Amino acid sequence: MKRSRCHLISYVPLSLLPFYQAADAQELIGKEFRRVSRASNFEFAIYNNGDTYGGAQCGPNVGYECTYRPFAHWPRGSFHMEGIPPSSIAILAKKREELLVSDAGFIYPPFPLIFGPPDSEPFSGMVPGWIGDPLAGYDSVYQGAGWLYSDDGDYIVYSSLDYDASGVDVSGSNFNDWPMRLVAGRRQYVPEPLLRSNYPPVYLSDEDMFCIFKDTDTRFDRQYDGPGGRSEPIGIEVQNAIYSWGEGPGKDIVLFQYDIINKSGVSLDSCFLVNSYGMVLIGPGTHNLFDPGLRASLAVFEEPGRTLPYMVPTDPSEWTRENWSATEIPPTIGFPLLEARLGDNGLPLGIHQLACNSAAVYFRRPPPDSVGILLFEGNDSIAYRTLSDLRLITEESVFDCESHPRGPVVSIGPFPLAENDVVSATFAIIFSDSLPHLMLMHDFITRVYTNNFQRPSLPPTPKLTATGLNRSVKLSWDASAESATDIIIPDSLGRPFVGYSLQRAERVEGPYKEIGRWHVDTLLVHEYLDRGDSSSGGPAPDESGSGKLKNNVTYYYRLLSFDEGAVRLKLDPMESPPVEGVNQVAVIPSTEPSDEGGNEVSQEMLEGIRVVPNPYLITHEAQREEPRVFFNYLPTECTIRIYTIGLDLVKTIIHTGGSREEWDLKTEGGQIVASQLLLAYIEAGSGLKTTKQFAVVVGR
Repeated sequence: MKRSRCHLISYVPLSLLPFYQAADAQELIGKEFRRVSRASNFEFAIYNNGDTYGGAQCGPNVGYECTYRPFAHWPRGSFHMEGIPPSSIAILAKKREELLVSDAGFIYPPFPLIFGPPDSEPFSGMVPGWIGDPLAGYDSVYQGAGWLYSDDGDYIVYSSLDYDASGVDVSGSNFNDWPMRLVAGRRQYVPEPLLRSNYPPVYLSDEDMFCIFKDTDTRFDRQYDGPGGRSEPIGIEVQNAIYSWGEGPGKDIVLFQYDIINKSGVSLDSCFLVNSYGMVLIGPGTHNLFDPGLRASLAVFEEPGRTLPYMVPTDPSEWTRENWSATEIPPTIGFPLLEARLGDNGLPLGIHQLACNSAAVYFRRPPPDSVGILLFEGNDSIAYRTLSDLRLITEESVFDCESHPRGPVVSIGPFPLAENDVVSATFAIIFSDSLPHLMLMHDFITRVYTNNFQRPSLPPTPKLTATGLNRSVKLSWDASAESATDIIIPDSLGRPFVGYSLQRAERVEGPYKEIGRWHVDTLLVHEYLDRGDSSSGGPAPDESGSGKLKNNVTYYYRLLSFDEGAVRLKLDPMESPPVEGVNQVAVIPSTEPSDEGGNEVSQEMLEGIRVVPNPYLITHEAQREEPRVFFNYLPTECTIRIYTIGLDLVKTIIHTGGSREEWDLKTEGGQIVASQLLLAYIEAGSGLKTTKQFAVVVGR
């Protein structure tokens, strides 16, 4: 659906906002949107200017007794964990020999304790929007078109849970269409809302989130005092995508992907991306601003080709109900880097440096002074030197990593960034119950990410055939499911196939009852004679004691293959889905043998014919096969005539065997049909007939 970029937005004063907002809400703070995750077991907030978790809340007369809004919870709803600034990104660059830093609330968070009410100046450093937006203002000092902030309804934090398969908002909030689209075979941001419907949307996880921001509006740079002053814009745009899952191992993992685009008009060098995970291990409830939480150690796990910082609770005696109650023990948290570009030396960038969180705030000054605070005294040059060499912060610094663990600060770099070039970096947060479990989770999400977000594979669907006999049914199937492989879950963690479950019902919608189950470690079979006796899960024996199925009654069967799951990853076993005409068939027992229902045709059988999928949609990146519509549960011989709603003949199909037929969506003239409502007029050889209605929506 096409939408205008004109929106009526009402702003809510911060003082009127509740302390805790429901997780599925989109809250407006001044001119700042906050989105709270809804799928993941990690409940966190993202802001439309790139800030993460949330800022401080202080009462009118409490001085340093400030608290943080609880939007960094694990597990979801527990109110465990807290977000502590800095908890976002900073970008460092050398531009025309000047050392510059741009941050999304990293160094100068919206902090009422220091800077006054945040609703009077909602952004710090970054502002929502893309550089070059024709609706945004022009910066006359730097000759920057579209550099200023524009109060635009398109600059929210998007959540894929608000959208349908075609990328149209179904939340009732009248948001613009989903912005991430498949353009020329590549996933990319489409900035103009009116053009988004021309491309299929792309969703990669159970909840994708997206926002876009830039560093070019000097009105929101607290240190800016003119060209050549303490702070200047670099001229960068950041596209921020967040991916999370609601089930399986992925529910305890969140990915943060940053695409940083150089729109400064010049090449940049000696660039760094610094990411801070401002989280502390604390229990539910309200906490003092400087509450250290539980003791933990911050360490780094290294092997050739990867670096995984992690934080582990260190003192079991502190695990009391007051500070941790939701899980048996507080989590071991990993902070891996999954992707980064090539560095100045042409080699892939790993994590350049690791430090405790306080390194992002404190810096060393020349003697006789020892420690300065970026929040009060910093400028771009000091911030660049501090954040590009975090080792300047030593054990003699104010805070010690073990006694005040707040998640690490990591950096990648240095790297060059040519004009209009893009650098991509993807970080993850992993919650686990032990260090060995964390290593398994890290390997798992690395495989998911490097394989284009592929999930653990469902077991393959076997091919099931059925023959109706006298008061019984003969079923057989192939062994294709037994050669299953899964590139996400290795066999050492869980086998991708371990058995079959055969089920029967008297209605296509069920309920289905298991009549046979076979396991690879005991016995596998590939055929089964269902006589309907009670020992095989069928009806009880009749008065004669035969206990057989009834002739001329339609029975529905499905054969599901199942895997082993992955216990060490906490992944439950999965089954192959039922697919009509493949591993789900209908058959009628009779005195004359029949193949999947035989030649005896009844009106009841014709009414059971299904057209799938209905509606037929081409709207997703994953749908790459040739278009097909299937007619299932057909009699052995029949004629299918497809008409428009105006009764114009589109296609005639002569069906001569089996219970399934397919149509490639082409007319008699070989053209793909347009999106419309269609009628299928199906006539059996006996003269019985039925009509089925279905819709086709063909994507462009």
